[in-house]
Amino acid sequence: PLFSPRQFQMPDWLLEPPPDLTTNWLMQVRPEGDRCLLLSNDGRVQVRRKNGYVLEHYHDARFPRGLTILDVVCIEPPQEDVPEEAMQQAAAGQMQLEAHAGGQEQQGDVGVDDTGRHGEDGAAGDDIDMAGGATGRGRGFPTARGRGAGRGGRGPQGRGRSGRGYASGDAPAPSAHRRRPVGDRKYAVCDVLAWGDHDLAGADVECRLFWLESRFSEMSDKPSRRARALQLIPAVPVTPEVLSQAYHLESGYSKDSLLFLHKEGHYHVSESVTPLALLWRGGGG
Repeated sequence: PLFSPRQFQMPDWLLEPPPDLTTNWLMQVRPEGDRCLLLSNDGRVQVRRKNGYVLEHYHDARFPRGLTILDVVCIEPPQEDVPEEAMQQAAAGQMQLEAHAGGQEQQGDVGVDDTGRHGEDGAAGDDIDMAGGATGRGRGFPTARGRGAGRGGRGPQGRGRSGRGYASGDAPAPSAHRRRPVGDRKYAVCDVLAWGDHDLAGADVECRLFWLESRFSEMSDKPSRRARALQLIPAVPVTPEVLSQAYHLESGYSKDSLLFLHKEGHYHVSESVTPLALLWRGGGG
């Protein structure tokens, strides 16, 4: 299947507040960190950056069977709080992971193309080959059962059907690493595209975030030894008081920006930007 930076919904910059800001929009206080896609296939987790690079693999039994895709922000601990020994272990583990990925690339399993790099407000590059198995070109996410749901996607078990930009194949690979992750990295969960093989990219924001809140209320707060901590970022209705609190009060993490989401907006993929998601960053962005 193919991995494209445009599988992320790209917000537009908030230059002028929309007239219905306080009635039809929700707001998230977005954490500082790298934006990633967290993909779980039966609990086997793979985290990918926007350029398709695999940040890490691990196992999390809290996720359901089937494919789950979350839009997350990687929150790294303060550098001074990380013991030197842990940093050395993390560096050694990263080198092993890169060597493993390089071996898969030589076998045709993984291919990463730097042309897929782009910034938050930049244009996306070409698609990136995540893994072998697809027999056609399509743009979007891999499904858990080998069926494509994107343009031109074709999997080993059937043709891709029209949908929200999914591609065919299995992801993450069953050979995901099972050793315990190193360090105190955690992932802030901002949105959901699929949960347990249920496609949610076509649902509106209120439905997607209600689904996330319901699923997280059923999950254990403490991850297993092999999993990363997850923090759900709430989306709240916009009021003057909420805006003031978001700007002035502590949120428990380093703040990057304020993300405004229209209540009826879908998760838009394969588009440069969407006017139904607006980003505001203090100091002129």
